[in-house]
Amino acid sequence: MPALLAMLCSLGVSTGQAQTRPDSDAYLGQKPPGNTPVVFAPGTISRGNIHSRLEISSDGREMFWNTVDMKTFSTRILSVRKVDGKWSEPQAPSFAQDGDTQGAVFSPDGKRLYFRRNTGTGWVAQHVERTASGWSAPRANGFAPSGSSSFTRSGRVYYSAGMTTKVWNTGIFGARYSAGGLSDAKPLDEIINVPNAIDYTPYVSPDETFLLFSSNRPLIGNKEDLFIHVTFRKSDGTWSTPQRVSDIPARFPSLSPDGRYLFFCGDDGNFYWVGRTLIDRLKAQAIPGDSLYLGQTPPGTTPKVFTLAVSANSFAAERIAISRDGTSIYYQELDGYTALDGKPHTERIKYYRFAGGRWNGPQTLFEGFIAPAFPTSEDTLFIQKVAGQAYYSVRSDTGWGHPIKWSSTLKYSHYLQVTTNGHYYASSMPANTLGGLDRSLIRINGSDTTATSLGLPVNTAGIDFDFFIARDESFMIVAGSSALTVSYHKKDGRWTNPKDLGKAINFGLGAWGPYVTNDNRYLFYTAGTKPDYSDTHVYWVSIGATIDSLRTTNYEPYLKTRIPNQSFALNQAFSYVIPDSTFIDDDGNKTLTYAATLSDGSPLPSWLAFNAATRTFSGQPSETGVLKVRVTATDKSRASAAAAFEIRAGP
Repeated sequence: MPALLAMLCSLGVSTGQAQTRPDSDAYLGQKPPGNTPVVFAPGTISRGNIHSRLEISSDGREMFWNTVDMKTFSTRILSVRKVDGKWSEPQAPSFAQDGDTQGAVFSPDGKRLYFRRNTGTGWVAQHVERTASGWSAPRANGFAPSGSSSFTRSGRVYYSAGMTTKVWNTGIFGARYSAGGLSDAKPLDEIINVPNAIDYTPYVSPDETFLLFSSNRPLIGNKEDLFIHVTFRKSDGTWSTPQRVSDIPARFPSLSPDGRYLFFCGDDGNFYWVGRTLIDRLKAQAIPGDSLYLGQTPPGTTPKVFTLAVSANSFAAERIAISRDGTSIYYQELDGYTALDGKPHTERIKYYRFAGGRWNGPQTLFEGFIAPAFPTSEDTLFIQKVAGQAYYSVRSDTGWGHPIKWSSTLKYSHYLQVTTNGHYYASSMPANTLGGLDRSLIRINGSDTTATSLGLPVNTAGIDFDFFIARDESFMIVAGSSALTVSYHKKDGRWTNPKDLGKAINFGLGAWGPYVTNDNRYLFYTAGTKPDYSDTHVYWVSIGATIDSLRTTNYEPYLKTRIPNQSFALNQAFSYVIPDSTFIDDDGNKTLTYAATLSDGSPLPSWLAFNAATRTFSGQPSETGVLKVRVTATDKSRASAAAAFEIRAGP
């Protein structure tokens, strides 16, 4: 795949060409987008087979892109032109009629078009010159930066090139350019080139005030899902912390020649475009990197206290909420739990706000509520009563509105949250509950709201409270009786057996209130070592690599379905096969071996046999009685799960 993508990631050079304002019928007459990305020219240009940047001439009258045949991986440059007031149909330009071609890109002055051609023995760089009648015959190209590239007006170029610390060995570089080639070339720092990540297809604005690129950060879930990110150049010449522009998997970003629209190529093979104001709003919201998280130094893999101001005799606990742009932090303080000691206690939600170049607060937002959380839209805030009923507040120009009960039909909706797929989750009391409370999928049908338990293994026969589900539903952080664990979403919709996050994180008497930041970099949670909460704090820890690495370690088997008790007549042969679904091993049930003993560990009686290969009990009872039997399933890493049942012999 890396070699293939290296081939497909064509030059993609975008420049600060001299620009003229396109006429009113520009962009193929498409209705201009707002702040939500939409497919550009569906059925005309966007046909699900694009893998390139959209290159538009400075006058907006000519567009180039390349398609890819996913069966043969052949690529071809296509173009459309506006002639005599009409747009042509997509077709290969004169210089790309034969063989595989890709990466049509304009020179800085817009008079030359670079591209690549497959000669049969390899890819070569060529260019054509603009003439009065169109384009000249192809010529050898003396200057062509490798990889997707983008020029500035000041003489700098940003491009993709080899970098051994990166996935696909490709990183983002900056350099000076001239007719003689590149000079002072070096990779951008790690805020752009995250080690072991994919960061490529850069586009720099002609004035070098911001840089767009595609990245698979934060390395969670599908590692090859890339999204468009933007970083802004700071006054000291460094770059701000990149922010995701859109939740559409995509690459090859660029701006239109008039600077009004952002284009990118979605992983569905279509071009998307969106108003430039989306980028401007992100810049306005940008917070200096050293001021993120209240200016506190980020932790490594050892948890640190995240200092939050609280009133006397109170402590910060439960989940917190941080806005996507990092400028707002919501949390709660409380002085105890009524459910644990039977005494009345106070709870309040407080918040910090970054404005005027500094953090302000904390201010009290709501009394009597805990557990703030943002849904996908940050104009709403989920909160709840300690007793477990979810509420929400809507933000207006004057601030947050009065809390409103979220559901009149759910008795309990603890830690309500919603994913980017539009799925709601909460700890509730579903009809199919395993215990008192189950982590559940919440379905909304008009005024009717119902909960369906997620079942084993993320629930138990007890009370299952706090959890955090990733926004893309790829993983779930579960708060157990004393430890935080992680479970991963399987292709069949079920969840894996949770894995302990380790002693460094689970150091206290308990751990609860998990929350993971929008970039999946940090886990915030509550922990303490004393039962009187005197040393209880909100902690934070770097979690991305931990979640990613645990995904590939051994999954312990677990009991999915209890074995029913069996009854057999005296002196009559019988057999019973333990169903394959009794035990589940997320590494695959074929990894399990089985054994059977009496519940005290002693061997089975002579008349009762167990065939481990077929999971079959057989025999002929010779006397009445009840045998308490224990079946153990063990995986290749010697992790095991057990189930007990009874065999009754006699009338």
